[in-house]
Amino acid sequence: MNRRLLAACTALLLACGSARANPQTFEFKAPTQVDAPTTAIALRDLAERVLPVYEDKDPTRFLENLFIIQLVAQDDRAAIETQHSLKNRQSHGAPARPAVMAPAALFDAWVAAHDATTGKHGNFEAAFTQRLSVALRPLGDLRAFELTHSNGALPESRATDLQAAFDAVRTSSEITTPQALHLMRLYLRYRIHQQTRAAVAALALQEEHRRYTTEALRFKTRDGAVLRARLLQSRAKARRPVLLEFTLDRTARPAAECAAHGYACLVVYTRDAFIRRGRIRPFWYVPRDAAAAVEWAARQPWSDGRVGMYGTGYSAFAAWAAARHLPPALTAIATSNAMVPGIDFPTQGRIFENAALRWATNHTHGTAQHGEHREDFWQSLNARWYAKGSPYDTLDTLAGLPNGVFQRWLGHPSFDAHWQVLTPDTKAFAALDIPTLTVTGTFAANASGDLYLFRGHARHRPDTPKRNRATLLIGPWDGDALRDHPRPALGGLVLDPAARINLSALRFAWFDHIFNRTPRPALLKAAVNIEVAGTNHWQHAPSLAALDAGTSRFYLTPGAKNNLPADGQLTPDRGEADRSTTLKVDFKTRDDADWQPTGALVTHELPQRHAVAFRSVPLDHAMTLIGSTSGHLDFRVNKQDMDFTAALYAELPDGRYRLLVHPMQQRASYVKDRENRHLLRAGARQTLDFSSPYVAATALPTGSRLVFVLGISKRPDQQINYGTGDDVAVESIRNAGRPLEVRWYGGSYIDLPLRQAKPDPGADSSAISKPGAAISTGSQRSIH
Repeated sequence: MNRRLLAACTALLLACGSARANPQTFEFKAPTQVDAPTTAIALRDLAERVLPVYEDKDPTRFLENLFIIQLVAQDDRAAIETQHSLKNRQSHGAPARPAVMAPAALFDAWVAAHDATTGKHGNFEAAFTQRLSVALRPLGDLRAFELTHSNGALPESRATDLQAAFDAVRTSSEITTPQALHLMRLYLRYRIHQQTRAAVAALALQEEHRRYTTEALRFKTRDGAVLRARLLQSRAKARRPVLLEFTLDRTARPAAECAAHGYACLVVYTRDAFIRRGRIRPFWYVPRDAAAAVEWAARQPWSDGRVGMYGTGYSAFAAWAAARHLPPALTAIATSNAMVPGIDFPTQGRIFENAALRWATNHTHGTAQHGEHREDFWQSLNARWYAKGSPYDTLDTLAGLPNGVFQRWLGHPSFDAHWQVLTPDTKAFAALDIPTLTVTGTFAANASGDLYLFRGHARHRPDTPKRNRATLLIGPWDGDALRDHPRPALGGLVLDPAARINLSALRFAWFDHIFNRTPRPALLKAAVNIEVAGTNHWQHAPSLAALDAGTSRFYLTPGAKNNLPADGQLTPDRGEADRSTTLKVDFKTRDDADWQPTGALVTHELPQRHAVAFRSVPLDHAMTLIGSTSGHLDFRVNKQDMDFTAALYAELPDGRYRLLVHPMQQRASYVKDRENRHLLRAGARQTLDFSSPYVAATALPTGSRLVFVLGISKRPDQQINYGTGDDVAVESIRNAGRPLEVRWYGGSYIDLPLRQAKPDPGADSSAISKPGAAISTGSQRSIH
């Protein structure tokens, strides 16, 4: 069919399409998997049936959707003509086509390559590469980077979103026209990604070599240590702000995204990074070395004298360690998932974790030994150590990997001077007059460290909130998401679209605001910015305290009512103070050595290991939980110490359980003071006030119940506290004695930042009702 005839047909379709809306439904059996051989056949068949009857009274939207239908139907020639008609309308003032499948240049190259090779002997990848390469040539660095990396950003979302769309219609035999269009749009996006990702990745490398230069550098610190570095910057010579990552990872390289934003991108390696074995001391030299790297970078001919630091994990720690010495050139810090020695590593809640030995081994042994880089090696070690009941300080020798660094850590179970010298103290926080950005997640274990740093800066620098010096971003993410990018789903929890953001792009946009005075990213408009899971909405507050602007108190009332599967109730009224819920844990029992933690956030059974559960009555209104949980424990225990755990779930109306925030764990003897141990009084009734280091942000549907799980830590992958009052590292199963028995009295309670949600989930945070008043007073009545 020639172009003139096709244009006439398109005009006729436009005229017909403007007549009425689409009432059609279509038979459709959803494929089981997106990569199943039947997927392309099923979608093509659907498109061929939709094509002759599709209508839309909006001419531009009609052409956009017709274009997609034709592509999925594999009528590429007709699709090309429709694209010409669409562009012709846009050239005459119609709204531009949104980049729904991929950036316009990439999409156009894909369409053109298909047109040039379909039914012919041409090579699609070569044709696509040639067309996209031509499109890239005139683009600036940032636009070119965005184009070549958009195909790789959140790649799982393409398959996950299509799979979710299939699952949503799986129980129906028919789908509507809008549903069919949605499926075709998602399928086409997935297909484009699958067909172009290799070519785009190769082009990205070519563009990086064409646009930027790399250089290996070295410099000396004041004590004579030689630090290696690697620089990436634009070939256009100029003095630029420097963005510095200080890392222990010798494979790390400067990010092209950093250079695309116009920065001199510098990776500096720790003095330990290239030592194969020997006197390696992670963390120890970093504060002074990182500060020295900042000052050295500021003096270089490619630097304009301003240096920002960024990173995750160890690099995040290094940025804040440098801030302890306040190098004058340090201009801004942006970190996430920070390792904060003595706070969230090698302990959580003062409890050592076996993962610390694995980390120490990986960073103090130059080559793999005994298979220690394999997951099964460490799982086997956990099980063997747990089954034997050996002292914790023998864990490294049991592995055949004696480690002096690990042993040194075990010698400092308190947050003492050994740890305190590594990060900013009160004086350094107070003097830190630079903007900082902290990004963390409600399900990230290292959020405790992130929030420790943010709170330290915000608390000790009083003018921080007014001057936007300390900024916090919290989303429904875990550590993997913070290191890489948020996936569409996490442990069975589907993330809101609002939470599926490009964290790296946001970080560089924030740096652009600091260094180049571009507009501040809208998502970071307040000091505290948090996505409330289930609402698809971000809330903004001047401080964490403003989020916790009131709490609802729930008492841990012993005894279940109405045959609920629980050990007790969460009630707004205090019951009999002398009634108690008893928990017994036998440390001698080791028949669960193969137990491993689950990464699931949504489960069909309540995770209740060595714990008791307290349930509330159903919520009779939708609620939100935003802020930190705190509590008061009134108890009696027959040991001088214990490691307790606290987790908060929602029991959903369908019977599933959803974890609401990362569970906390805490050595009881350090609740009052992380610097000094205060043993419990065995056999005496006593109290402890605790506060979770994590922040929750989630919606709770009507009809759900709150479930608080309070337990004792006894697991193969971390230290076991036998309660003797001795150094826990030297205790063993020989010290187990009688089972631990703890009685939680009815005077115990938790304070939850719970409040009634407005009907509009997009309402401003100021439009959320105050907590407390909406809680029922009768234990059998629902929560309001």
